[in-house]
Amino acid sequence: MISGAPRTALFVIDPIEALKPYKDTSVDLMVVAAARGWRIFETGIERVGVENGRAFAHCRRVEFRSDPRAAKTMAEATLQLGASERRELGRIDCIWVRPDPPFDSRYLALTYLLDVVPSSTQIVNPPTALRQVNEKLYATRFADAAPATLVTEDEAAILDFCKGRDRVVLKPVYFGAGSGVQLADPNALDFLDRVRETRELSPRGPVIVQEFLPQVVDGDTRVMIVAGAPVGAIGRKPAQGEFRANIAAGGAEILAQMSPRQLEIAHQVGAALARDGVLFAGLDFIGDYLIETNVTSPTLVQQLRRLSGVDVSAMLWDRIEAQA
Repeated sequence: MISGAPRTALFVIDPIEALKPYKDTSVDLMVVAAARGWRIFETGIERVGVENGRAFAHCRRVEFRSDPRAAKTMAEATLQLGASERRELGRIDCIWVRPDPPFDSRYLALTYLLDVVPSSTQIVNPPTALRQVNEKLYATRFADAAPATLVTEDEAAILDFCKGRDRVVLKPVYFGAGSGVQLADPNALDFLDRVRETRELSPRGPVIVQEFLPQVVDGDTRVMIVAGAPVGAIGRKPAQGEFRANIAAGGAEILAQMSPRQLEIAHQVGAALARDGVLFAGLDFIGDYLIETNVTSPTLVQQLRRLSGVDVSAMLWDRIEAQA
């Protein structure tokens, strides 16, 4: 940071005009930072580049109206979006990487471009961590904490894993928000068709086949991790007739408390994430089983504050400012 100059934060996000300020976590992070005197900018994956070894982005200044998180649309929340300007990323104090999955080739390329940014700029979460922590597969490192899980493209192995099971969950590797997740009957005539459908989703990868946990009818739990430590939890209740509890799939947020087992796992996984450089993550549990590790764009920060008073955004900015 230039001595005496305002601190700058750049958010690499999906199109800002489509964000919902009354619930979006990126907006919450921006608002909290702006209240602390940070100058806020936004950009998209397509506007980040490297020229002659220097990373840059074409970005816009974001200025908010009063109480923007009460607004329904970003047009109501923002005082203005500045004109696009090219800025060197090495002269930005903090960069937030928060496009939503899928973690595809464009997302991967973004992490390589950000590798060029000097270490004097804090990046949350760092590009090395985003490559290291696959949101669906990281849980396989903690087999005792996760439900019975197979990851493969081999159909014979899948059929063998499914013997004796009447329901399994099929998941693609690179997606988020419940996209592409299916509840399937291994004994159904179309089961392998559904496996192939999951495998062929782009970006292509192996299929995750997981035992069905009936306690999902009661919802799941998102545990927020800041600097390796669990700091709060929020529940999600599936919509009527839906087994996925994701908010994007119609789930509703509810107050939740971490069980002793969830807390134990959260400390274990949080410590591993901290070693991998992750500052902010959301761990998803069904009952006492770890399902996913969200690091690309963890959400539900505003909902957690409203339900429990836990202010994750403030905690994150406290950490960032302490390391500046």
